[in-house]
Amino acid sequence: MAPTDTTLSPANRALRDHIHGLLDAGARRTVFHRIVAESLRQTEGQSRPLRRARAFAHLLDRVEQVVLPHERIAGSALGLWPLDPHPPSFEERLDEGRRVVRQYAATCAGSGRGEAPFRRAMWHRIHYNGNLPFEQLQRIQRQLCDEFQSQSLSPIGICGVLERHFNFDYGEDARIVASLPYFTSNHLHLKYQTALQWGLDGLRRRIVNKREHAPDETREFYDSALIALDAVIGFIERYTRTLLAEAERLQDDPPRAAELKEMAAVCARAAREPPRTFREALQLMWLLHIVSNIDGGSAMSLGRFDQYMWPFYRADRDAGRLTPESARELIECVWLKVNEPKMRIVQSVCLGGVGPDGVDGSNELTALCLEAIARINEPYPNTAVRVHRGTPSWLWDAIARGIAGGSGQPQVFNDDAMLPGLRRAGYPPEAACDYYPMGCVEIMIAGVMPTYQGAGSTMLPAVLETLIQEGRDYASFDELRDAYLAAVSNGALAAMQDVERRLAAPRPSPNYDPFASLLVDDCLERGLDVCQGGARYPRAYTLNCIGLGTAADCLSAIKTFVFDQRRLTLGQLRDLLSRNFAGGESIRQMLVHGPPAYGNDCGEADGLAAQIYDAFVDAILGFRSKVGAIYQPQMFSYHMHVHRGETLGALPNGRPAQRPVSDGIGPSQGKDTRGPTALLNSVTRFDQGKLIGGLAFNVKLNPRFVRGREGARNLVAMLQAYFLERGGGQIQVNVVDRATLRAAQQHPDDYGHVIVRVGGFCEYFRNLDKAVQDEIIARSEHS
Repeated sequence: MAPTDTTLSPANRALRDHIHGLLDAGARRTVFHRIVAESLRQTEGQSRPLRRARAFAHLLDRVEQVVLPHERIAGSALGLWPLDPHPPSFEERLDEGRRVVRQYAATCAGSGRGEAPFRRAMWHRIHYNGNLPFEQLQRIQRQLCDEFQSQSLSPIGICGVLERHFNFDYGEDARIVASLPYFTSNHLHLKYQTALQWGLDGLRRRIVNKREHAPDETREFYDSALIALDAVIGFIERYTRTLLAEAERLQDDPPRAAELKEMAAVCARAAREPPRTFREALQLMWLLHIVSNIDGGSAMSLGRFDQYMWPFYRADRDAGRLTPESARELIECVWLKVNEPKMRIVQSVCLGGVGPDGVDGSNELTALCLEAIARINEPYPNTAVRVHRGTPSWLWDAIARGIAGGSGQPQVFNDDAMLPGLRRAGYPPEAACDYYPMGCVEIMIAGVMPTYQGAGSTMLPAVLETLIQEGRDYASFDELRDAYLAAVSNGALAAMQDVERRLAAPRPSPNYDPFASLLVDDCLERGLDVCQGGARYPRAYTLNCIGLGTAADCLSAIKTFVFDQRRLTLGQLRDLLSRNFAGGESIRQMLVHGPPAYGNDCGEADGLAAQIYDAFVDAILGFRSKVGAIYQPQMFSYHMHVHRGETLGALPNGRPAQRPVSDGIGPSQGKDTRGPTALLNSVTRFDQGKLIGGLAFNVKLNPRFVRGREGARNLVAMLQAYFLERGGGQIQVNVVDRATLRAAQQHPDDYGHVIVRVGGFCEYFRNLDKAVQDEIIARSEHS
């Protein structure tokens, strides 16, 4: 398929500008707690499932409905997040911050224990309930770090206490909501195709029929489900009236008024009937997605969009009701709206891949979705494409065009690597083929699982740091390495055994989510809430690890200089690390530049990485649960390689204290110096298909690498070699040069368009903390 025009329609271009204005408008204070607490006060004494359902209904009935100018698909969560009407001035916030830091300093001095520095808000969406814009928080942090530098407080400690302070306090309302508790299923894909198939009235008839024949103990579940479904129907019908009122308000703009009336007609049908057209299906899907976000869902995924929306698109195309260009314009509208303020964290979509019959499922809609994400040039939706040996050449070309565009989209997964591991984990082939990366890269099965559940995260360099600090001497490198690998394995085993203990003595879950239960398979059939075991497949517990490349380089340095060349004793190295290399810069440089480094197709260093990988992954996959739990290994860092790196001391590879560690399965920043082929060979020394919980592999390419037709061919060849020849599982690519990133760091307003991949997600470079920006700049740039 040939490249298409990259110019948005005037309406979508105006919509994008409007959304950017909303993003920069200021801090937003949610009305969620006030509305939900209002309902919970009214329903005291009723059962928890019914209180949860009625609070959900109250929320949908009371939240303001917002219609954005220029949009053609209705639905927004903005009504939940009005702007703070009376924000203090920057100077007032700065003075407030000074008082907070002074109190922090006094507390540290008074306790005699010193500070425990830790911070987390390293990009704007993490500071989710912030009562000031993230840019202001960053300015205050920088200024107060300078002002208090003489008081023996670390910048990390100052930043951490400020980010924790500058949040809205929702008071008693928040405590009432938490006491229910009002839990919302999150980090998953709700099976929107159920509603597309049946229509909401049809789904309601199914529930009524189930209730009539249900045993007494499940009728309350069906009552809750009906309350939730009626609330959704009412919410969509109210949107119909909202659109008509907006059309009346804009009667002096006849074209827009007519457009709003058309949108109202689409919503009127979506409220009850099964969609007949692509636009009706898209509208219903989007309104359900908005409901999940209003309800508090986080990292909700659109799932395998091109698969469940394909029948509607194909029918419209066959009937001559729709052109590819008009369909793409509607998709672009939805993709833009994913970027509205407070759409919760990382919203994803998955394209391509095989179907239940093992045949490639990519289609014309796949291509339109990729064109749409390239044309809008926004961080979200976080787009993943699944490839395999049967992927058609046009899709490889489309992937390459998207990556070359420089927005970090799409990331790519390999079915040939991932599907065998999912089947080995016990998922039947027809379920495994519906895997998708939820949020960032976390692997789940679409529409059949409850909320994603992490079961712990191992900081691989921290395990080695602890081992060295114990003060034990080792007779050989093999002895030290084996002790380290055992510690890595034992850490994973301990995390799983902790889960086993909790599951062996189960307590009834206090959580209910009647809306999600409508759209997760088997909840209605079993008469069980998704939080109570209603989903077809049980929750999978994912164990993550961080810093593989850094840990491998540390072992390589110890082997080279302590045991092979005997330039240092382990005690001398331990002393240097405890002093953060003070007085030992020449030795630090030796540790940085001397030993073989992972990421350069070097058998020794890559072999160490593979041994660490196997110690962690095989401990998890070889564990046999006594309570039927599923455990899945994972290697991706989100931004934890930076913020948790700030809690680590100096390391044997020459990394000073508080600096980032390597992200995902990749090498330490800047250590892969022998080009992309060597890098790809290194990261495929181990079986990536074992990482059925998810993985991230970041590569940074200079734009020259992908320029023109030859560059596109080179990129396709690189991707195919990595996936089809080397068995790679996932890749995500930044196409940007270091000079551009440095300029964007110095002049953010002039480079507001620069988007980068971080650790599984994309974001505007200017929205990242400087520590994260520096980490991305430090990554090797291949050309």
